[in-house]
Amino acid sequence: MRRIREVLRLKHECGLSNRCMSASTGMSKGSVSEYLRRARDAGVTWEQACELDDGELERRLFQAVGYNEPSERAPIDLEWARVEMRKTGVTLQLVWAEYCAAVKAVDGAKRPYQYSQFCELYRRFEAKVDVVMRQVHRAGERLFIDYSGKRPVIWNRETGEAEEVELYVAVLGASNYTYVEATRTQQLADFVMSTIRALEHFGASPEILVPDQLRSAVSGPHRHDPVLNPTYAEMAAHYGTVVIPARPRKPRDKAKVEVGVQIAQRWILACLRNRRFYSLDELNEAIDELLERLNNRLLLHRICPVAPGVALPSARASGMSHRKVTSYRQDGHGQGLTSGARGCSAARASGPRSGVRSGTAHRGRIARQVPFGSVTPRARTRRVSPTFLHTAAPPVSWRP
Repeated sequence: MRRIREVLRLKHECGLSNRCMSASTGMSKGSVSEYLRRARDAGVTWEQACELDDGELERRLFQAVGYNEPSERAPIDLEWARVEMRKTGVTLQLVWAEYCAAVKAVDGAKRPYQYSQFCELYRRFEAKVDVVMRQVHRAGERLFIDYSGKRPVIWNRETGEAEEVELYVAVLGASNYTYVEATRTQQLADFVMSTIRALEHFGASPEILVPDQLRSAVSGPHRHDPVLNPTYAEMAAHYGTVVIPARPRKPRDKAKVEVGVQIAQRWILACLRNRRFYSLDELNEAIDELLERLNNRLLLHRICPVAPGVALPSARASGMSHRKVTSYRQDGHGQGLTSGARGCSAARASGPRSGVRSGTAHRGRIARQVPFGSVTPRARTRRVSPTFLHTAAPPVSWRP
């Protein structure tokens, strides 16, 4: 608009020719002639241009009445669309179709928005009202626990009947390191023993356990102050961790394990869809093989223990690849995490829990070192770089 005003000023105040105005403003003669023609057709003089703002001047010069004006669209009740989208099975296309039908029935003069523009307006509205808090996960801080909605099946050899079993999934927050196993039910005994075996698999206990508010973990569900199941709380106290259940109907509180369940369904259950298993042990053996392959895909942000006093060989000298320590137990020592056959009481009677905790700075974090063969309830995991995985000596056994 500044250059148009300058053309009008030079024409009406200075009386210059189009060639001189073109040289003064740096525009072509054709553009100068076009601006003057538009001002003449619209009846806009230099005095009027001084009083108009940029928007009004542009509207008078460049907008042809009846040609550039878009047809008026019917407004969208975006709050209604948001409420409808929360219902099961409702899609944006269905909501848009109902919106179009309502517009045609009420006011035929206005046109409804097309589907693409409808989706764009709805996404902008959702970005403003549906605010999500970003969660920052520290290494060894939280372990998220959940069960899969899709269940594996074991078959009865005698009757040929199929029996659905539960799929337990636990995911560490910082590394996404995953543990998966199949259990008969979600009852208290199976749930507690699955958690114990998950801690054995990780080789340490995190600071916080984040399960759902299922009855096996919570005896009194509540949004802000749930009452923990005494047995599950006793198990958590034995391993030096705390239980903070996620809020009911708030899957974003444990988004890590929600994604972990989806990955387990794709990388484990989908791979086993054409196989038949006749016992729970047989099914878990197959799950272990696929779980190892799944975890080995995560080459970054891996968890690995630090053995005090062990020299770290070079990567070429050791010949180690990116592998993951999955077992820390040594039979006969009677220390550390208990096996599946023993409960919390047996673990407390198995002997003193030993462990070395020394502060070691790594990437700005304090890592608590874990000795070989025993994992204390207060042992913590840490996140290391892939280079460290090449150079770390195997504590007990490295899975191939």
